[in-house]
Amino acid sequence: MSAYDYYDAAQGIAKQLSEAGHKEWSDRIVNAIAAGFLAGEILSEVWWHLKKFKKAELVVSDSLTSEISDLISQIEKAFKEVGSELRED
Repeated sequence: MSAYDYYDAAQGIAKQLSEAGHKEWSDRIVNAIAAGFLAGEILSEVWWHLKKFKKAELVVSDSLTSEISDLISQIEKAFKEVGSELRED
């Protein structure tokens, strides 16, 4: 995986989601980080929640939307680099 700090990005997004009134979504991301054991497990769970959040089309700032999209892309890139797939089911 690259030098991108996935956890810092995810925690920053979680904080911003909470501040934007989306505490439930924030908690999902924080819990995914806390409950996971392996990096791949944690990142796939964070990715899954972020994808679901985007599909819900809830209102957040353009900068937060961009950060969410960036983290999703970074996670997908990391999994692709190691030959793994992410599934939304």
